[in-house]
Amino acid sequence: MHANILFRVVAALGTMLLLGCATPGKDADAPPVPSELQHATASYEQTLAWAARVLGASDAKQLKADHFELFAGGPRALFLSNPSAPGNGNPTHLIFQRYSRGLSYTGKLAFAAYRAAPVDADQRPRVVTFWRLTSDQGELRLYTLGDQGFELTSQVPLRPQQDQDAQLYDQIFNGLTLSQVLVAKTFPVSTLSKP
Repeated sequence: MHANILFRVVAALGTMLLLGCATPGKDADAPPVPSELQHATASYEQTLAWAARVLGASDAKQLKADHFELFAGGPRALFLSNPSAPGNGNPTHLIFQRYSRGLSYTGKLAFAAYRAAPVDADQRPRVVTFWRLTSDQGELRLYTLGDQGFELTSQVPLRPQQDQDAQLYDQIFNGLTLSQVLVAKTFPVSTLSKP
C-alpha cells in the first residue's frame, strides 16, 4: 500500500517536472527560437548551433541525432539530444521537421523510449513515451502535437520488470505497429486533472 502511494507521489513530481519541458517556449533560460526555425527556413548547421545552446552542449558535435516518425507511417523528424548532459535517463530531445526550404522547430520531449501513435480524431499527431522514474518504475505518456508543441494528454504507471507491464512495453515500443486499439486500451481516458 505505502509503495503504491510513494509511486504516485514520484509520478506526480515527474509530471510536474516534465510539463515544464514538454512544449516550446516554457523555459525561461532557453534562448528564443530563431525566426528561421519558426518559418521552416533553418539550415542543418543553424539548427545544430541553436540546439547545442539549448541543450547545454559546448559543441554541436556533442549532440546525438535520431530520426523518428511524428505520426505512424509519416515522414521522420530530426530528434537532437545531448547524451553527455546530466540527467535521470530521460534525455531531452529537441524535435525538428524538414520542409523543402529548411528545418522547423516542432517542440521538445524528454523520454527514455518513444513511439509514434495513430493520429487522434482531429487528425493531430500523437506519440507515446516512456518516462523512467526509477530503475523499476515509470510512466507511459501520451502526447498530442498541437500549435504550441507537445501537450501531455494522458499518463499511466508502468513497471517494466513485471510480466504484464513488460508485455505492454514490448507491444508499444517493439511491436510492428502501434494500433489505435492498443492506444485506447492503454490510455482509456485522460488521466490528467483539468484546472
